[in-house]
Amino acid sequence: MPRAVLDGDDELTRDESATLGRAMKRSWSRSWDAEAVHGLVARYRPVSGDRGELTVAAMYGRFRGIAGVRARVLADNGARATQVKVLVPPQDVTPSGSRVRVDCEVLTRTWADGAKLTYPVCVWADGNTWARVA
Repeated sequence: MPRAVLDGDDELTRDESATLGRAMKRSWSRSWDAEAVHGLVARYRPVSGDRGELTVAAMYGRFRGIAGVRARVLADNGARATQVKVLVPPQDVTPSGSRVRVDCEVLTRTWADGAKLTYPVCVWADGNTWARVA
């Protein structure tokens, strides 16, 4: 994973590709029409010291049924120990002139102690790559 993203505004704090990336690879290799896949997961924090975190999960390999890939990635919101609700359903926000469709939604995650977080999630996919940014 790159050491910085967004023109250097966010720096890598954790590369979880060796653990979460491998788990994603096992799941996708067995359950979806995907071949030769490799998973990547990383977390970034603003260099400015502002609060917040950017999480990137991605895979590369060979994928079929790209619309289904986008839908699956959006549906896998990581809701294991928390409750996640969709506030704004997925919408196409593909940049003008782009050949790769981008879908975004807004989620709210609630923890057992009542803490809440509202955040956007965007996904794109083509035949060789998909990525989810939250």
